[in-house]
Amino acid sequence: AANRTLVNTNVMATIGGEPIAAMTLDHMEQVGFRRESFVPSYGMAEACLRVTLAVGNEVRILDGTVSVGFLPRESTHGRSIRVADDRGQIIDDERIGEVFIAGPDVTQRYWNKPDLDKRFRCKLSDGSEYFATGDLGKIVDQRLYLVGRVKELIIVNGRNVYPTDIERIVEAEYPNIVRPGSTVAYQRSESDIGLVLEIRAKVGPLESVADSFSIDAIRKLVLDAAGVGISEIVVLKQGSVPKTTSGKLRRVEARRLSLTDSWKRGDTSLRWCMSSDANLHPSCCDESLRDSQGRPVDVTPKPDTPINDRKGAPTVRISEGLTNFNGNQPSQDEVTKLLEGVLGKGFERNKTWDAIALSSVARAELSAIVEESLLVRLPMNFVEAFRNPAELIEYIVAQSGRAFPTELTAIPEDPSRPLPKAALMLIQGLSVCLFLLYVAVAAAAAVFVGRYVAPGLEHTAYFLGFETLSVTIPTFMVSLSLMVIVTKWVVIGRYRSCLCQVYTTAYLRWWFMDRLLHLWELWVGGLIVGSPFIWIFYQLLGTKIHPRTQIKAFIREFDLVTIGAGCSMKFPIRCRRFGPWTETSGPSLRFRPVKIGDACLVEGVIGLGSKVGNGVHLEKLSVLAEGARVGSNARCVGNPAFNAGDAKMPNDMSYLLLCLQLLWLIAEVHIFSALFVVSNLVWHGELGSSWRYSTPTYYAISLLSTSFLSLLVSAMLKWLMIGKRRPSGSIKPPSLWVTFSDWACDYHFRTTRTVFHLVGCLSKVWNIILMLHGLDIDFQSGMVDQGCFSPSMMNQVVARRSLFASWKTFRSGEKIEVVDSTIGLRAVLSAGIKVHRSVIRTFGEVQESTYDDNFFPGVVTTSHIIVDELRSLLFFATFCISFVPSFEAYLFVSSRSGGSHNLMMLGTLLAVVVFFLIRLAMALLTQAMAVVLMKHKASCPHLASSWYQVLIHVYWFNVIWGHGFLLFGTPFFNVLARIMGASIEGELLFNGRMMHDFHALTFREKTIIDECQISAHVQIGNDMTVEPSIHSGVLHEGCFTLAGSHCDRLQTTEYGPLRPIFGKDSVVLDGGTI
Repeated sequence: AANRTLVNTNVMATIGGEPIAAMTLDHMEQVGFRRESFVPSYGMAEACLRVTLAVGNEVRILDGTVSVGFLPRESTHGRSIRVADDRGQIIDDERIGEVFIAGPDVTQRYWNKPDLDKRFRCKLSDGSEYFATGDLGKIVDQRLYLVGRVKELIIVNGRNVYPTDIERIVEAEYPNIVRPGSTVAYQRSESDIGLVLEIRAKVGPLESVADSFSIDAIRKLVLDAAGVGISEIVVLKQGSVPKTTSGKLRRVEARRLSLTDSWKRGDTSLRWCMSSDANLHPSCCDESLRDSQGRPVDVTPKPDTPINDRKGAPTVRISEGLTNFNGNQPSQDEVTKLLEGVLGKGFERNKTWDAIALSSVARAELSAIVEESLLVRLPMNFVEAFRNPAELIEYIVAQSGRAFPTELTAIPEDPSRPLPKAALMLIQGLSVCLFLLYVAVAAAAAVFVGRYVAPGLEHTAYFLGFETLSVTIPTFMVSLSLMVIVTKWVVIGRYRSCLCQVYTTAYLRWWFMDRLLHLWELWVGGLIVGSPFIWIFYQLLGTKIHPRTQIKAFIREFDLVTIGAGCSMKFPIRCRRFGPWTETSGPSLRFRPVKIGDACLVEGVIGLGSKVGNGVHLEKLSVLAEGARVGSNARCVGNPAFNAGDAKMPNDMSYLLLCLQLLWLIAEVHIFSALFVVSNLVWHGELGSSWRYSTPTYYAISLLSTSFLSLLVSAMLKWLMIGKRRPSGSIKPPSLWVTFSDWACDYHFRTTRTVFHLVGCLSKVWNIILMLHGLDIDFQSGMVDQGCFSPSMMNQVVARRSLFASWKTFRSGEKIEVVDSTIGLRAVLSAGIKVHRSVIRTFGEVQESTYDDNFFPGVVTTSHIIVDELRSLLFFATFCISFVPSFEAYLFVSSRSGGSHNLMMLGTLLAVVVFFLIRLAMALLTQAMAVVLMKHKASCPHLASSWYQVLIHVYWFNVIWGHGFLLFGTPFFNVLARIMGASIEGELLFNGRMMHDFHALTFREKTIIDECQISAHVQIGNDMTVEPSIHSGVLHEGCFTLAGSHCDRLQTTEYGPLRPIFGKDSVVLDGGTI
């Protein structure tokens, strides 16, 4: 428009070809157009051209985009314009979705294209049918803004990127070089994009503008402005970018020409991919550098996947050339070829990481590629540890390990067929009632024995209570354990290697025993795990485990497990795995045996069918593949695991230590009984006897007081038995007393914190309790699970203004310092490191100190702490109130029982059902409040995040102590999830560990969740973020989904075991997210 002036200003300009940029209007004003004469419009042939338009002061500019329609005008003509998400839910809150239209001028179908007619019958959440335009837009203040096409949408690491945003950034930066309206941004891989642009004809040779117009500058511009990396740039002569007859960009065609290298020889001025020099140089298009067909020599090969469609981005095979890697040490050329999947073909090895401009997401992808393909785990800060790719390649070659071979033998298939759904629901419903009856019978047996013991003692009433508790607690545990043992041999007999279909009688027998074992682990197993009693229990169930094995985690499918002497088992063992749910057959469940040799330390997942030799150490966060064969004296690292050198041998467990542990367990029962009697003495007579709820309140307060007193005793035991242990890097095995005192103090803390954790886990009182144990922590720090801080290691950790998720591991040795940081779930922190101003991702392992200049932790003020404590008190009050209706239900039945034990048992079951329903109603109410607060998070950020933590704890309580886990694997849980707001698109088999954020979860058709933690939130410091999470395929044990996770974008239908699935906002390296 330079040097041009509009003579007649009384004209109108209707614009409707593409999303309109604000600078277009500015340029038109410069040549004489009046702002009120612009008429941005939106139209298509299917609506007889015009859909909507904006005239005069109806035009608005938002985020650089001009509005193209005013909805109130269209409604008067019977037209309806809606924006909806991919589930058909109408959205009008400034979120971007697909534009749908309806009205009298919308056609009914396409001529001779019946396969496309379904676009005219898209039913949205309001029940009406609309035409799917394929355009992306949003509605703000009743104005429509377009941002692009659905099929042209770019998805980079789960984040939506709109081509027009990228194109306008480049065109605005180089207005005198790049021709406006002729730039195309397209998807090149899952983590980066490509760019096609036209150079103005007047520019001349590119070398004349090489100083200001460089590849490095373009890549940095886009990375800084949009957070997206560019791996390919094609520079064309003016008029070469494909367009429609009406002048619209043909982005899909431009992408196809770039990926297949099909641009005409005379049109291409330059083609650069990550292998090229960072500076533009026209010589790359010289005849001497072209092949016999005229193509540039430096081109990207055609990808292995088809062109992107509206369902997601293409998948590029990143390990091409190494798929037959046999475990031998790779050459530098092989490693280089592997890294090309991220760094680009022919990348310069000696170029610094800053010059390469590697994004944090690309770093995470590079780490994952190296670990999965070459079995080498890179340091989290490898871009600081190695100056350039050349040094990294040398490190990888030196560190590469050997993959463990696998051997899977054929297993017989169970011939039984799936049951009808009605019969299945009836059997599983009766089974859930039977599970509750097991607990009631065990409790009745304990009460009976307690009443039998009490009359034979001639002491005070309080001493009678002490002796009664000393007998009733073991009686309950033994009774429930014996019922489980008998049930296993009656229902299962022996577990055997086989393959069975889900919902058959064979599956139902396994499901029944699996849920019963989960119940036993909650009520009994948690109190004896890590002690000799659990070995006795597992022996009676059919396992073949040496008595000198330390069992610190639960085992199932017992007859398939063999463990040698001197082992330490710190991770659960499962000998089954679900198979995918295909279109032709239902899901399956396969069983294979696991055999572990002597003196092994197991801290990771043992795949079913694995055989492990003597002296093997399977490290944390590591997974042995199904059917793995591991020799002796191997250190298994990675997922899947590989041999990383000599193993760390576990400390042998002597029979003297076993005897000491047995004596301590007996002492623990008496300690608890004595403290309960003390609580009775304190509260006796304080509540009065006339109050209707005095009896349950009296025992509830006594139990809570007992838990608090037990934690104080725990602190005393820690200082008496352990003392202030100085962190040490000594590799000498600890003495018998050190081993026993660590175990005894950790056991007491773990078993006595449960009750207080139920009602006070959100309170800063826990900070005081941990301080009494020797943990150097302040009140600004928070934790999800206090059990990760065991007394034996509390002197080793310093925590300041940090957040700790669950299941963390602090390696023993030198002091660990965590300041202004967030530590994600299952993270592992090595001894002697300092983590400052960092976010350690879920399943992250930190071996070196970290500091992130770009991370700004939130400030925790006194008012925040006060709000959190008030929240904790409110949660405690609602917790207590939820017991009232169930108590009333019990009184209603028991008052009419006439002493009948059967009616008393029925009253107990009715009370449990009422309690579950009340907790469900409270969860719905808490969730509704949390959703409202999160929508207004900008005005009350801390209150919204704080209340959402309450919701998470409500979910946890309902699943665990509300016994919601008994419904796992049944259609009843699917009904419950739908009531809570989850979107289940057909069949779902949920046999998970935990589910949070129901309102933000979507499960695709035929999804299987097996012992995974499903969520749609992520918390960094005090900031809580909730994003919709989509699940599909099979998620194996140990997987964890976060805010914005999209399983349907994964490269496989089976994921895991033991893998996090990050969402679009989850940066996975240099801290990552939780």
